[in-house]
Amino acid sequence: MAASIEKKGYRETTVADVVRIARTSRRNYYEHFDDRGACFLALFDATNEDKLEQIATAVRPDQPWEQQVDDAIGAYLDTVAARPALSQSFVRELPALGHAGAACQRAAIERMAELLVTLVESWRREQPEIGAHPLTTDMAVLGAVAAIVLVLAVAQIVLPAIAAQRAGDRVARYGSVRSVSVSAVPAITLLWGDMERVSVSAGHLRASSAQMADLLWSVRGADRAYLTAPSMDVVVSSLGGGELPLRAVKFAKHGDDLTVRAGVQGTDLRVALPAGFEVHGLMVSDGEPEVQVRGNVLGVEVSARAVLAAVGGRLVAELLGVPFAGLVNLTLFGDPRISVQGVTASPEPGGYVLTIQARMVSA
Repeated sequence: MAASIEKKGYRETTVADVVRIARTSRRNYYEHFDDRGACFLALFDATNEDKLEQIATAVRPDQPWEQQVDDAIGAYLDTVAARPALSQSFVRELPALGHAGAACQRAAIERMAELLVTLVESWRREQPEIGAHPLTTDMAVLGAVAAIVLVLAVAQIVLPAIAAQRAGDRVARYGSVRSVSVSAVPAITLLWGDMERVSVSAGHLRASSAQMADLLWSVRGADRAYLTAPSMDVVVSSLGGGELPLRAVKFAKHGDDLTVRAGVQGTDLRVALPAGFEVHGLMVSDGEPEVQVRGNVLGVEVSARAVLAAVGGRLVAELLGVPFAGLVNLTLFGDPRISVQGVTASPEPGGYVLTIQARMVSA
């Protein structure tokens, strides 16, 4: 079940998925679990036991108590980060399982309390000079709740800074980064890639369309994401590494919807056309960027219009009114995870301001 949840989530996971991945039979499955929810709760219990074991291993009773607290918190966060999709599923789905889910959560707190009692007793034996008082089970339950609150508080302080550093590092692969901000409440959701907002202000960037797709996909867990740069050179692989210079670039993600705005000079659009074509005109027709081009198509000298358009989810430089133009049309951007929905333009001196609408889809 864990493998299926990590692939497509608990709600989309079926008993058939579990049986297939486990290479067992439905009969064997139902000998152990009454239904899918019972299997999920058993998975939660097993995962929680593994988490407690890792915490117990990380905490050394011969260390100062401050270090022991740091080690326990670090181990807890590491277990969550190690399987983010699974951790996210527990947070989201357990409340929907009613009394059974609540009972599992209470049991998890009680097991945490038992661990705290054990750790404190080990500490008292290892460092008797401290004179620490024994920890009762009732006190330990309160301590377990307090520990969970402490973890969340620490996460709220530490995790946004870590996430901002990671986001900045991703963008810095392609140029300079001026500033990064990340927000998420609760911040522990950052461990599985969810966040309310990430905003990056960059300097000049240079990247291929495939690299930009990877960068955009890396923030798919953000409800809102923004990237601005004064200039950017897009490497067009279909043209053997030719570059399309963009100005005043702005990427915005709201949910699964993407909007890209950038300025393009008319003379720069020639890199979006095959070698030997010349750009002569520049206009906006029905909201689409359009140029008049001249060149050789299959040995025939032609003059035609070329537009940037969304074709089958891709951004394409498309020749219009030319026989066999499909043979020379060029894909400037195409990625199965990001579907280009439309392209519009507004004129500015010497060029256009392009607006590209796209949407994130399942990989």
